[in-house]
Amino acid sequence: MVADDDQNYGFYGTKFVFNPDALTLAAEYARNFGGERLFKEHKDTGYFVKADAALNLEAFTPRFAFVYTNGFDGLGNYTPGLLFGDLTDVLAQSMRLFNVGVDYNVGKWTFALDGFSFQEREGHHSATLEADLTAKYAHNEYVDLFAGIGYAKYGHAKTDFGQKDNTKGQLGILVKF
Repeated sequence: MVADDDQNYGFYGTKFVFNPDALTLAAEYARNFGGERLFKEHKDTGYFVKADAALNLEAFTPRFAFVYTNGFDGLGNYTPGLLFGDLTDVLAQSMRLFNVGVDYNVGKWTFALDGFSFQEREGHHSATLEADLTAKYAHNEYVDLFAGIGYAKYGHAKTDFGQKDNTKGQLGILVKF
């Protein structure tokens, strides 16, 4: 929640990562702020909670993520799903998300299969479901070629923006600096 007359606004947070051997566990918390003073919070200030787990089994890496937001102003660089990654600024205001996926690595290739469930944070209505299949090719240490296809089956009208079920393809180049 940010007021138009705030001199300062943004968010602050923390992230913890635990990574013994093949297991990675991460938890993240962020909170909005705004007002005359830096880090002053408004009443009912929004927040974002994210938890991740991954198990690296050499060629396969099963993953799980959970996201819960309440009035949070954006998700930063986190973009869940090929279809809903475009809508997260709108959905971030009040949502919960579950993501289950698996990566398969072979040579310079990484293939990923992901399933998402997006729902308003109280879970009173049916979820919107998304399935994505993506492939990345590591051309070199700085450049990856990317291709993906996703399908969404929309749930309750609060999250579907009046759309019918949708499919989306994506091609791109990922450059690391």
